[in-house]
Amino acid sequence: MERRETFDLERGLEQWLEPFFREAHKKGLETVLDIPPEARLIVKGDPDEFRRILNYLVQNAVRFTQEGEITIGVRRHDREGWDTLLVTSQEVVSGVLQDSRKRCFVIPLERAFCIPTPAAQKRDTRILLVDDRAVPRRVIRSRLEELGWEVETADSGGAALKLLQERADQNRPYRLCLVDLIMPVLDGWRLGAEISGDQRTGGIPLVLMAPLGLLGKNVSRLACFKACIGKPVKRRELEETLSAVLGEPSASRTALDISALCAAFMDNHEMIQSVLSRFIQRTEEQLEEFGGLVERKEWDAARLAAHTIKGSALSLGAEELGRRAALLEQSFKNAAAEDIPSGLFLLREAFTAFRKEAAPLIEAS
Repeated sequence: MERRETFDLERGLEQWLEPFFREAHKKGLETVLDIPPEARLIVKGDPDEFRRILNYLVQNAVRFTQEGEITIGVRRHDREGWDTLLVTSQEVVSGVLQDSRKRCFVIPLERAFCIPTPAAQKRDTRILLVDDRAVPRRVIRSRLEELGWEVETADSGGAALKLLQERADQNRPYRLCLVDLIMPVLDGWRLGAEISGDQRTGGIPLVLMAPLGLLGKNVSRLACFKACIGKPVKRRELEETLSAVLGEPSASRTALDISALCAAFMDNHEMIQSVLSRFIQRTEEQLEEFGGLVERKEWDAARLAAHTIKGSALSLGAEELGRRAALLEQSFKNAAAEDIPSGLFLLREAFTAFRKEAAPLIEAS
């Protein structure tokens, strides 16, 4: 009997396909996960059957592609409730992708709902992305721009050095350089050494992109790089790594970590709907009660209510809501009357954002 469940497609692809990505690297193939923000989906179906079909198609793509790249992409369609996953392999001859040797396989997807992707605030940070392959360069650039960074690109180590030196001479240096390891002529290791050894560019932080499974053998060569991320690049790893290197806050912090929530409840959509609905109803009631508790100076009862919201929010992946509830809890504990109005305002603001992001999960049939 076919199972009918909901599951996070992007998270599943990242986990299920990692062995095939490693196998592709052994053959010298480039791999790309191309999931634009509008196609971050929770889908319906039998995850085991979906994984079986996906593994079969990707395994064959790796087996029969001798030189080139394999792209796993997700695309939204106007057709109500249905989208597609594409497994595309394309051969390279003399460094040029051959359209005549392109193979594409399609898996239909039944959409439960889309994961909300809040718009990131624009950052005053320019990044240079260096990758000789056009498809991964396009996908990674798109992800960086989604996160609010300004991006310029170079398709070779030589072109990157020229841009870096030009911007330095113009007193407009890049804040960070993201470098692919495997490139012809001037690879990532050599490019990193060239950048670090030049007085004009030596202060620019470097982050290396390398195929999964390769870095363990080359850790000693990472001296000039601040960090390294695996290819194909994962959305969360890209953001967290670059934000840490730049000392910037996360640009796309969400009110609700839907991927973590789905994992915690084993993708049981009915249970998630029930838990979220009860939490929202209970929290609305508690927010209404705070006014009377404060007026009567019932600090212990108010502190307990804030503590309850904090614990439930953190268990549901609502970190910002939990953090603000914790601050309010501390204000009640200290009977700090001057801090309570602002704390209540911030808590209500976080709860409104949480409720908005939770709505698609609750309303999805």
